[in-house]
Amino acid sequence: MTTVHIALTEPSTQPVPKSIPKDAETVTTSGTDTDVAGIAGQIGDIWVLTCTGGNVYVAFGDNPTAGVDQLGYLMLDGETREFAVTIANEECSVKDA
Repeated sequence: MTTVHIALTEPSTQPVPKSIPKDAETVTTSGTDTDVAGIAGQIGDIWVLTCTGGNVYVAFGDNPTAGVDQLGYLMLDGETREFAVTIANEECSVKDA
């Protein structure tokens, strides 16, 4: 079981996200796909994910499904990554790797 903290933020004029996210949620993953409910990104926003406790798969889209056979990314334990939102109302999904 892994904990993934997901923050959605806007870009700043600096080459980093703004210090105060638009929204954020911490979820506990499992062997099944977990949608991050209530957070939807808009074009120009930035997802910032931090993974602790194990590796996870992450996917983005209008109805994303995270998993080994899906389009998405593998995040390693302890990793923090940023992703640019590419579609309006984009959602995030995570699953244990």
